[in-house]
Amino acid sequence: MEIYRVIKKRKYYTMVLSDNKEVKVLIKVFDNYETLYKGDGNGFKIDDETWNFIFEDSLRTDAYQKCLNLIMKRRKTSREIIFYLKVRGFPDNVIDDTLEKLKKQSLIDDSVYITDFIEYQKQEMLLSRLFIKQKLIRKIGFDYKIEYEFDMLYPQEDEVDTGFKLLERKHYLQKIREIDKEKNDPEYINRKKEIVQECIKYLQKKGFHFRSITEIKNLLF
Repeated sequence: MEIYRVIKKRKYYTMVLSDNKEVKVLIKVFDNYETLYKGDGNGFKIDDETWNFIFEDSLRTDAYQKCLNLIMKRRKTSREIIFYLKVRGFPDNVIDDTLEKLKKQSLIDDSVYITDFIEYQKQEMLLSRLFIKQKLIRKIGFDYKIEYEFDMLYPQEDEVDTGFKLLERKHYLQKIREIDKEKNDPEYINRKKEIVQECIKYLQKKGFHFRSITEIKNLLF
């Protein structure tokens, strides 16, 4: 393979090859092989094996750095990293190597991510089991291990407590407390039924299980 021209950019060398293709190689990677291109950078030759090694080295370095920048903004799962690199055109072997490196450095840990994600969505966002599971599958992909860990971290009976907290946050329970102050009102029962029905519809819209909703309904009355 022959390189006809090397154009230096901010982070890359753009290299024009003998087949008129242009490729990018990271400057800091290619500079490790500077003995290969001493001179004016025009028309020097490099064998295919060495070229492929340099090119893949550059791709791995680039992929790793892009992932680091991504993870600095927000933690990611293996599935998200794979998708991120695939849409940017990185080959499978580079993606696999990058993912393995990130895992070895504990920059990606799906088990820890699952635990923290469920706890946050349950305690802070007050989401139903169904909604959390749907979000988690989009991030991790379906895995039977997720089902087991999910049921351990967010058992069905905990959803009742989450539902009450959500109704409190949305001021439904405050409305019920106000109605309960007027138990002598002839319309008390009807008004209470109306607000409880609103609670039921809201929880249904938020994906709460019918057993959780039934238990909450019974406790409200």
